[in-house]
Amino acid sequence: MEQFSKLLISLISFFLIACSTPAQSQKAYREDPNRHENNTSPILNVSTKPEAKKILFIGDSHAVGLFGKELFDRLHNKFPESELYFYAVCGSSPRWWINSHETKCGYWQLESNGHEIKTKQAFTPDLKALLHNIKPNLVIVEQGTNLIKLKTEDVKQEVIELIDFIKATTPAKIFWIGPPDARIYSKKALKSTFLAMSKACAGQKPKIILIDSRKVTHYPASAKDGIHYNGIQGELEHIKWATKVANVINLK
Repeated sequence: MEQFSKLLISLISFFLIACSTPAQSQKAYREDPNRHENNTSPILNVSTKPEAKKILFIGDSHAVGLFGKELFDRLHNKFPESELYFYAVCGSSPRWWINSHETKCGYWQLESNGHEIKTKQAFTPDLKALLHNIKPNLVIVEQGTNLIKLKTEDVKQEVIELIDFIKATTPAKIFWIGPPDARIYSKKALKSTFLAMSKACAGQKPKIILIDSRKVTHYPASAKDGIHYNGIQGELEHIKWATKVANVINLK
């Protein structure tokens, strides 16, 4: 039964990718053979192809989980000539990406050349160095779940700080993916956090596109901790969420 469920998820994922974007050949991805389970210094493996459009993604534990890989696959399929650089840190808030805080609950990194790291303990990558070395045309930020317990003004301030930090280094277009539905937080708390993030993004130049993930997610009853989308239903929600987000992202 478990094998059948996994096969079903794989088939659904393949179908959604094929339907959401034109069919393109996929590069093979591999896990870094030299990675260590307690790696505390993630490798910043940046290639140099000045002619390629470059996409930098930074995220939290949702991206350390299945959402990050699903979004990577869809964007790689949608923009096959672009270079993708994905970095996700469990527990991260916007300020972590400014101050390089350490995580002990999960780190994930994947790049278009197939270089991948997945480990439990690591420091948040140096975002300024990433921006300087990659020189992205597009920055995608997936943050917000770890801000829900804060006061709305503090949420707004953290978001503004990270936006200013990014804009000080690059003129890249910015997409911000807001927090998805959760069981542990009330609808009111989720809405309040999103509205604070929306105010922080309002009036920014160039325009910050904020994606309301609550509209395309529903926390599955079978998932365990009230925040993360695990289990079979959770995996299907990750696929749906990543598909919807990829359809919104553009390089223009």
